[in-house]
Amino acid sequence: MKRVLLVEPGRFELEKVSIPEPDPDGVVLKVERCGICGSDVHIYRGSSIVPLPFVLGHEFAGTIYSVGVEIKDFQVGERVAVEPSVWCGTCSYCQSGRYNLCDSQHTYSEQRRYGGAYADYVRVAEKNLIPLSEDMSFKVGAMLEPTACAMHALDAGNIAPGDVVLVIGAGTMGLLIAQAVRTAGADGVVVVDVVPERLAVAKQLGADAVADVRETDLVLWTSKICGKGGINRIFDTASTPQTFDQALNIVRRGGRIINVGVSPQPVEWHSNWLLEEIELTGIYKYTRRDFDDAIQAITNGRIQVEPLISACYPLIDIEEAYYVVLNAPDCVIKVMLAPHEGAATGIVQPVGARSLKRGNDDCEGNE
Repeated sequence: MKRVLLVEPGRFELEKVSIPEPDPDGVVLKVERCGICGSDVHIYRGSSIVPLPFVLGHEFAGTIYSVGVEIKDFQVGERVAVEPSVWCGTCSYCQSGRYNLCDSQHTYSEQRRYGGAYADYVRVAEKNLIPLSEDMSFKVGAMLEPTACAMHALDAGNIAPGDVVLVIGAGTMGLLIAQAVRTAGADGVVVVDVVPERLAVAKQLGADAVADVRETDLVLWTSKICGKGGINRIFDTASTPQTFDQALNIVRRGGRIINVGVSPQPVEWHSNWLLEEIELTGIYKYTRRDFDDAIQAITNGRIQVEPLISACYPLIDIEEAYYVVLNAPDCVIKVMLAPHEGAATGIVQPVGARSLKRGNDDCEGNE
């Protein structure tokens, strides 16, 4: 089988190894689709320090290839997605159901025993398997993980009917959150970004207003369209010192700012935070309930993930896939890998047109 190792920042190596054997309480999964996550990109660039080499990839779905001797509830050939978290199960956080806060919590791609899904096959523990219905494609199944993050952010936002929400950043997470808040009854959703093509997708998915912040003073613009203090929830998926400062100057007194991304730099304390009783919180990953909520939201059509999937590349073309992710934000939102596919065809022009120079824009393969 093939797998891709990140051997140093900015450099992948394709490696051929034997197909792994399942653990007694686990399976080996044939990876059908694996998304490239923003956190993967941070590690690739070297801005997130992790021990190298290792195999990236934690947004994935596939078919069970083999099962361990203790497995009773799953069988070879079954279609599944994966919750890729590993946790201890014994600490106070795990015991209270908040295992996403477990001190030892990490993803498969960070544990050498399992490894990530930039590979033809990967070990998965039974507790991490999520059955897929026959009418849910593998590419949609691979989107359950980021959608679960969005559902967890929704809980952190404590959204109620009548709320007006600002989402800063129209990448995968921002576009999922912009849809998720509607499921909780948000009255208005505003999305801002620096890429017009992504803003067009936000509008297509139901945003009430969008703005290119390269051409707009965000604080003045939101005050004009929503009224001063008209926005009481802000999800910051860009997470820069500038967006943090903007959020503090926009959010209503007593409102809430939810930090979704990881800031690359320290942010500065702001007196508004104290004097206006602004609530600031963050999110980290998800629990199984968030996956259940994600499946329900996708199944009933309240969250659409397919418009976010821009391109699909075979594993052997991972360098091209990363080149597009890093250099063509106007062309792609979510890029996926299809380990068992052959040479990619067709793609790269603006995101709304779904036509890139390389890659497969229908992303269906053998589904």
